[in-house]
Amino acid sequence: MDSQSGFNSRKEDSGWGLGLLFGGITLVAVLLALFLLNYFNILSLSEIFPKTLGWLPQKGENSQLSGGANTCAPISPLFKQQTAVIDGEITNVSGTTVSVKDPTGQSDSFPIAQGAVIYTKDPITQQTKVERDVAAIKPGKALISLEVINGLYQVKGITY
Repeated sequence: MDSQSGFNSRKEDSGWGLGLLFGGITLVAVLLALFLLNYFNILSLSEIFPKTLGWLPQKGENSQLSGGANTCAPISPLFKQQTAVIDGEITNVSGTTVSVKDPTGQSDSFPIAQGAVIYTKDPITQQTKVERDVAAIKPGKALISLEVINGLYQVKGITY
């Protein structure tokens, strides 16, 4: 006790404040580490838990024409359908993946959805032919229609 004031000058501390501070800092550090590991595709939490953590951004996969092979789109239960259209050029077809370049030079690759439709024009009759065979996809200028299926933009239609 302090002889002049009659109060105890020594504070009694139970350690709660310091423990909460360290706990909070540890929690923030762990969440930041998981976010960065996911972003740089080192530990892809978005792929491990796609329904719960599919919204987490990943480098090269968070926007259209970003250079990633699996362009990821945010999904919402409110969306009935989410589509995109690219007026560009098909530069490569590899298996069930199409590489596309837009007029500004940006490029990306997209998987071809099951049941995709390819519209081509017969050079002689000028009539439109409808094909569903991936072999009908050829490099060249085209209008590419995409739809979000299972969180990924996938090619649903190509019009030459």
